[in-house]
Amino acid sequence: MHTPPNDEGAQPSPALLSIFLLGHMRVLSSTGLSLLPTGTKTKALLAILALSDRRPVARTRLAELLWSTRAPEQARASLRQEIHRLMDTLSPLGPEVLDVQRHTLAIRPGLTDIDTEHVLRTTPRTVMDLPNPLPPLLEDLSAVDPGFAVWLEEERNRLQDHKIAQLEALLASNPEPATIMAATRRLLRLTPLNEGAWRAHILAAMRNREDGVALLGAETCLRTFESTLGTTPGQQTMRLIAQLRAAHSHNAQAGLPPTTLQ
Repeated sequence: MHTPPNDEGAQPSPALLSIFLLGHMRVLSSTGLSLLPTGTKTKALLAILALSDRRPVARTRLAELLWSTRAPEQARASLRQEIHRLMDTLSPLGPEVLDVQRHTLAIRPGLTDIDTEHVLRTTPRTVMDLPNPLPPLLEDLSAVDPGFAVWLEEERNRLQDHKIAQLEALLASNPEPATIMAATRRLLRLTPLNEGAWRAHILAAMRNREDGVALLGAETCLRTFESTLGTTPGQQTMRLIAQLRAAHSHNAQAGLPPTTLQ
């Protein structure tokens, strides 16, 4: 992903360092030099800083996430070693990237580009530009620490929740049926029990006079709820499905083309 132009239309300064956290972690200088740390803990430390929304992270918090089973003094000593390793790894860039303070660490703003920040800046107008599906966050960082595992799950949920919220907002803006169909497919992949997405999907198909697509969506919705919850969707969804089935049956008996709901 590329950094978009700023509000004045001028191109921003090129990133001194690009950090990719989606999929396998990568760290590249502006010249294409790989600056990915070799140690698992060092990678995890950089990942935590990169996902901190540019805010300083307390050293105590970093120690808890990376050495949750160690005594505090041991954890702080290990953290100091990892900070030095990270600084050495990024040393070709000079001192600009990391802001190392006595009690906190942070990635300096301005000359770094982080792929997850592009995801978290998406809006209903741009959410469909995201890769589908998004590569898993830090998929190659496992068995770091129990504390890190909990944090990583929370961060993965944060990215997914943002994407879901933007897709739902897109549907609420009443886009054209083709956009609705594409958005609901993405949304239902993330939240298969999202009744609003199922209704939007079925209605968009009906408005396009695609009875087969609408009926398939309705049957898939019913099977999903039955297999997952052992029950049917709510009244509003069931009422729409009943209307769809009745209209289809009426048209089939009368030999009429598909009709849309008004």
